[in-house]
Amino acid sequence: MPRSNWAREPQLLSLRVWSLCSATREAAMKCVTDECFFFERLESNNYNTYRSRKYSSWYVALKRTGQYKLGPKTGPGQKAILFLPMSAKS
Repeated sequence: MPRSNWAREPQLLSLRVWSLCSATREAAMKCVTDECFFFERLESNNYNTYRSRKYSSWYVALKRTGQYKLGPKTGPGQKAILFLPMSAKS
């Protein structure tokens, strides 16, 4: 069994990175802060999850309506935190 993917370095999501700001709402920011880094993990069901490096119990999550879910209301085992991995087109 391979080691957990949580040990990997956090990935920068994009130039306009996602940030879990102090108001616990996700916002796009131009400057990179410690809130901009996430641990990416490939789950056993082949979905990716993204856990905040700064707030270790918070995950990036989308509701089924497409709206974001607040960080403190997320947790392991929720469907909202699962993302299908996709390859980037060049």
